[in-house]
Amino acid sequence: MEKPARSAAALASLILFLSCAKADVLVLEPTPHPARLPDSVAVFLEEPTRPYRAIALVEVSDQSWGLSLETLAKRMRLEAGKLGGDAVIIGSQSTESGAVIVPIGNMWYAGATKEKKLVGKVIIFTPVHP
Repeated sequence: MEKPARSAAALASLILFLSCAKADVLVLEPTPHPARLPDSVAVFLEEPTRPYRAIALVEVSDQSWGLSLETLAKRMRLEAGKLGGDAVIIGSQSTESGAVIVPIGNMWYAGATKEKKLVGKVIIFTPVHP
């Protein structure tokens, strides 16, 4: 009986982490494609050799929650899967430093923040014609 409880807890943790990651999507091709499971979406760091069409750009951010790049990549694969992408090509990674100012009582406190971002291109592979 413990395995289902552990699986449910792991799933809840994953959903919590992925919900902390914000995703912005720019759809380039309005034609809808059947959704895919995130695990079936490939991740590339370089342009693939197979012919493809870009269908969207996705930017994911940890919103200064300190999420790992792996978690951000999972969120990117989730968004690419929703769009029916075969793969996502990671285009850039950045970290932006900033500050947050919080009022506590009659004092103001400043804290440093770091926001991690990944930008990727969602693609679908096109058939090769002989």
